Amino acid sequence: MDMDGRFLSRLVSVSLCALFTVIAAACQPAETPTPFIPPAATPTPTAIPVSPAPIIPTNTEPSPTATQVPTTAPEPERDCFDNLLYLADLTIPDGLFVEPGQVIDKQWLVKNNGTCDWGVDYRLWLVGGEALGASAEQGLYPAKAGSEATLRVLFTAPLEPGYYVSSWQAYSPNNIPFGDALYLKITVGG
Repeated sequence: MDMDGRFLSRLVSVSLCALFTVIAAACQPAETPTPFIPPAATPTPTAIPVSPAPIIPTNTEPSPTATQVPTTAPEPERDCFDNLLYLADLTIPDGLFVEPGQVIDKQWLVKNNGTCDWGVDYRLWLVGGEALGASAEQGLYPAKAGSEATLRVLFTAPLEPGYYVSSWQAYSPNNIPFGDALYLKITVGG
């Protein structure tokens, strides 16, 4: 082949190569540039309105008072404190059926779990319900701090059938209530 033939062959070859490169590039999916998205402006926080707290009306009526409760005097400084822990009903379980007019010997087992000894000036007072024939003030059995005691009150069942509750509370010599409340709960049959 002469020089012109080689040149021509070479030209055809280069041209075909260039053509195939162009065709191949055209067949390739075009790269799509990632569009630029400017950052969004940060919204300015807005205040959320807060409702004022609701006004709760107070009861202007006096609350019911317990029957025959001694007036409370300020407690003077003491080196000990009073407390009474209810342990058990020794007689007359709650809700016991009794006959109308029956004498009821109620006994509670309690513990003086305070640090003051209970002397003769400690009292048990009726603070709610029915007295059921008992005096509204009873002596609180003298008991040393840390010891157990049996408290006893004699009641008389009412003549009318029904459910009756008598609530009692211990009081210090200064008429300050303390400890667990004690209850007699009976059902009078008819």
